[in-house]
Amino acid sequence: MTARDVVGFLVVECGRVSAGSAKGRVAELRALLRHVFLHGFTSRSLAVAIPPVAGWHGTTIPKTITAARIEELIASSDATTLTGRRDRAVMLLVARLGLRSVEVVNLELGDIDWRAGESWCDVRSGH
Repeated sequence: MTARDVVGFLVVECGRVSAGSAKGRVAELRALLRHVFLHGFTSRSLAVAIPPVAGWHGTTIPKTITAARIEELIASSDATTLTGRRDRAVMLLVARLGLRSVEVVNLELGDIDWRAGESWCDVRSGH
């Protein structure tokens, strides 16, 4: 068995599974190849021939939650405290207007046309 054999196997095996599963396969094979070398079944460690698997966090589409769960989350904020009212306002901006976190953070009172009931995000999105 050669390094080329190991990499060839991984290319085929990892090509048919998710990045997370591929990382698991790579870790398992590395452990096996270290064991094989340490017990003298191979003359050199082939574990070093295994390349890392690229996989970045946050590259998948986030899962959604139900409307009922969103309402439950919004209702969980304590309206008797300043922090609770702020949390509720932020959740409403995200859930009802679809603002992203960076837009919520950068939102200022002047961004809202109180008389027309519009915000800069309404103008930007054409709503």
